[in-house]
Order: sequence, then C-alpha cells, then structure tokens
Amino acid sequence: MLRKFGCGILTKHILRYLCIMGFVNLLGINYRSILCRKAVGLAPDKYSQTQGTKLLESIFERAGPIFSIVDARPIAAEQRLSAQDLRWTLHSLSRSGWIERIKRGVYAVRSPLFPEELHPFAVASALVEPIAISHWSALAHHGLTTQIPPMVQATSPKRVVTPEMREGAAERPRGRAVWRTLGIEIEFIYVEKKRFFGIEQEWVSRWHRVSITDRERTFLDMVARQDVFGGFQAAVEVFEQFGDTIDVDQLVDYALRYDMGSVIKRLGWLLAETESSEDLLEQLEAYPVSSYYSLDPGRVRSGQSDSRWHVINNLAAEVIYGDSAESYS
Repeated sequence: MLRKFGCGILTKHILRYLCIMGFVNLLGINYRSILCRKAVGLAPDKYSQTQGTKLLESIFERAGPIFSIVDARPIAAEQRLSAQDLRWTLHSLSRSGWIERIKRGVYAVRSPLFPEELHPFAVASALVEPIAISHWSALAHHGLTTQIPPMVQATSPKRVVTPEMREGAAERPRGRAVWRTLGIEIEFIYVEKKRFFGIEQEWVSRWHRVSITDRERTFLDMVARQDVFGGFQAAVEVFEQFGDTIDVDQLVDYALRYDMGSVIKRLGWLLAETESSEDLLEQLEAYPVSSYYSLDPGRVRSGQSDSRWHVINNLAAEVIYGDSAESYS
C-alpha cells in the first residue's frame, strides 16, 4: 500500500516537472540561466519579464534603437543593477528577440518596442569609428546615380577586421572587407588618414545622424577610386549629367588636398574637356608630375598622349580583367 502510494506521489511530481519544463521551453526560457540567476539572489521570471523590459525601454528612450553596453551602464546603475545583472539582462533580451546583436557590445532594439527597419547607414556607422558613408552609397544618396547599390559602402582610415576575417572564413570578392549584420552587407574601403576629409553630417532618421562624403568628395572618389566605380567613364558620364550641381572650386581644392598626381591630372583633363575655368585648370596643371598616367588604369595603356595633363587617353582601349597595378589609397 505504501509502495503504491509512494509511486503515485513520484509519478505526480514527475508529471508536474515535465509540464513545467515544457512550459519553460515553450516560452524560450533558458532554465540554466534561471538557476544561475537564482544563485545570485534574483527572481528570474519577474526580472526577465519586468526589469529587463523596463531597462530596455529606458535605454530606447535615451539612446534610440541602436545602443552599446556603454550607453546601458549608467541607466542600469540608476535601476540598481550591477554589471553582472546588466550582462544577464541583455543576454535574456537577446534570446527572447527583444534585441539583436550588431557586433560585440552593440545592439539593435527589435519589435515590438521598435518595429521599424533600421537605416542601413546607421547600422554601418555603428560598426566602426571613424567612418563615412561613401562611394556608390554616397553617390546614390546625393542623387548622382539612379542605380541602387546592393550593399552599403563606407570609407575609414582604420583597417577594418570583420568577424568572418577573424575566423578565417571571410569572403572578399573585391579584396575589401565586407561585414554582414542584421541582413545588411557593408563594404569598407580604406583611405589614408590625411585623405579622410570632405565629410558632412546628415540625419537619416530621427534617431541617427551619420557622416557621409559630400557631393564634391564623392565625385573626387570616382576619379581616385576607379576600381570601385568600374572605370573612368563612369566619372565622365556623371559629370556630363550632374556637373552643374557640383561646386568645381571645392572639387579642385579637394583634389589638391588629396595630393596624388594621377588623380589631379585625370581631373584636370576631365574639367578641360568640359571647358571649366582656366584659373582652376591652371592650379591643377601646375601640380608637378614626372610621368604619364592612363585615364583608366583598368584598360590597356594605349591611346593618344596629352602633354598638358600628362595622361594617355585610353578610354577606347581594351579592358584589363582583374586588378590593375595602380595603388589606391
């Protein structure tokens, strides 16, 4: 009788345990985390469901939908949460889908608190510092092309190392670092620190103000980084169509500050072809160089030489497949 009674109690407890664990798994709650939280004296369910969302709401109000653990620390302290509490809370919020990690220590707030799509430029700007949205992305932003870039392109004087690169599994189809996060691809283009200029601040959402190359610097990049834009002809076509929206005085100042003979002479040739001011052309012409440059380094070095601009007009020459020998930075 006692044995029967004991088995009945045991069966009852087993069924109760299985029901509880099924409910826990259904909610996506990590019971190991709950046990660990219990060990430090916190009520797990109430903490994760109430304190966690309370903290996230406060972070969202102050920092917006993209925040770092540095942003979260003073808010956590105000709510009497320790550094360990903060880590557990962010881990719990991430597992339950309230936030999503952009990179280590940086998070994006998700639905239902923030159901909107984050601007890709804001996501890119959260990855690296300093950074400026540039090249095709800036060209499209300024309305200088109708093409929609398939990825965000950004310039930085920092050598970017992506998580995939650390793991030795990075795909670099153009020899440049590509970072994938939140379903967005960001391609980073290195530039020397002295050439990291011509940048303005623009709001892309009510939360996010990002750095982006201005019109003149974006066009200069078309001349300086033909490997990104597919050749010199792209710069010629953009200037023919949108040249009246570009401040040529500023463009010439940027070219001289860029301080690279090949860029200055190619730009001089292009401006001369469009009958720009002789005063501006003389500034570019006076820059000393000792060699001739192909207008398009991605084509065979064959064509008519221009002694004024020290260039070889090879725009009609055959395209060279693969990387050209010219150094870009």
